[in-house]
Amino acid sequence: MIVETTIPGLVLRHAERSDAPTILAFIRSLARYERLEHEVMATAERIADTVFATPPAAEAVIAELHGKPAGFALFFPTYSTFLAAQGLYLEDLYVEPAQRGLGVGRTMLTYVASLAVRRGCGRFEWAALDWNTPAIEFYCSHGARAMKDWTVYRVAGAELERLAGECPASEPRNVLETRTDRYRRPAVVEPEAFLDYLDVTPSARRKAPGRGAVSGSVIVCYQDSLTRWVRTAWHCVPTGVPKLAACSRNEEGSFGLMAGMGIGGPAVVAHLEPAVAAGVTRIVSIGTAGAVSSSLSPGDVVVCEAALRDEGTSGHYLPPSARVEASGDVTDLVADALGRAGISPRRGLSWTTDAPFRETVDDVRTHERNGVLTVDMEAASVFAMAHYRSVQATAVFIVSDLVSGGVWSPRFHEPAVKEGLRTTFGAVASALAE
Repeated sequence: MIVETTIPGLVLRHAERSDAPTILAFIRSLARYERLEHEVMATAERIADTVFATPPAAEAVIAELHGKPAGFALFFPTYSTFLAAQGLYLEDLYVEPAQRGLGVGRTMLTYVASLAVRRGCGRFEWAALDWNTPAIEFYCSHGARAMKDWTVYRVAGAELERLAGECPASEPRNVLETRTDRYRRPAVVEPEAFLDYLDVTPSARRKAPGRGAVSGSVIVCYQDSLTRWVRTAWHCVPTGVPKLAACSRNEEGSFGLMAGMGIGGPAVVAHLEPAVAAGVTRIVSIGTAGAVSSSLSPGDVVVCEAALRDEGTSGHYLPPSARVEASGDVTDLVADALGRAGISPRRGLSWTTDAPFRETVDDVRTHERNGVLTVDMEAASVFAMAHYRSVQATAVFIVSDLVSGGVWSPRFHEPAVKEGLRTTFGAVASALAE
């Protein structure tokens, strides 16, 4: 959102995810001024995954003077028990030295104050270093007063870990909340060992007549009706790897088909892991999804560029973050293939969940406001596993039902959905065939 001001050439705008590097640069400049640069641990990626998470950990406003970033304000909600009301806390307010004295800082401060009033906040607060006389004078000139009877206390780092470790509560806790590094830990059973157990190692498969070779590219298919159509349109033979077939027709080359493993992140990743260990390096997941965006209709095709991690499987493969990206190369390859087939896909963000019957009305509306296109059950899990195993993965969805606005409209059996699945699969298969 762009906010015009009375100062010539100055506009304010609410920051977006792509602004994370700019915000980080401002944070470092502010830290240098405050002689605290050694304490800055933030990265652009962490800013993107927290400030622009769903829900966001904070908000940021960027001031632009004659089209160039001149400063920023970062703030987040607080709560007062005395007032029984929300407040706003201004974490950072910074203006580039060359743009100071022009009213940029005052404009940002008063704008965030106006947000506090519009949101019904009872307080607008911030902290200032006791030696920073210019900042203190600036704040006091705008009606702020120092809370001299209050002292800020902080626990961080090892002290925070130690304090948390002293908690006597026996309440069960989510393992992913307490072991954010669990993805680095060795597993008891690796997928290679599972292939050994099944006797489907490369050497064993070569000795087994009738088994197809494992292709480097695999299409994951969830709908039984689509799987049946694929098996009539292509010649498919088992590879020995569970649920993985080798498919080919005419002179097109071959690709892998994974089907019949069920739905949801845990099921598909449990089957993709042995396939990757057997030689798969590119994964394209093709299935149906619900439309979160009101701009989508049944049969529309969506190429998933990233997925929100509202499921459990991805936490076993990656550190905590709000989302996980698809692999750019295979995503572009798939989008190009769809274009050649006469399909104009939408590209964007999907919300991956383990619980289709707990897609709450509030969640749907929030994701729709934040530009999420679809809701699915596998993408974040598949992308996370692919990142961990250093292979490529993307996903393509055909809209089969609508949840936009928090109202469900099932359209699974409409002809456009069936046609979308088949046309998409054919285009992707031709592009991946080796």
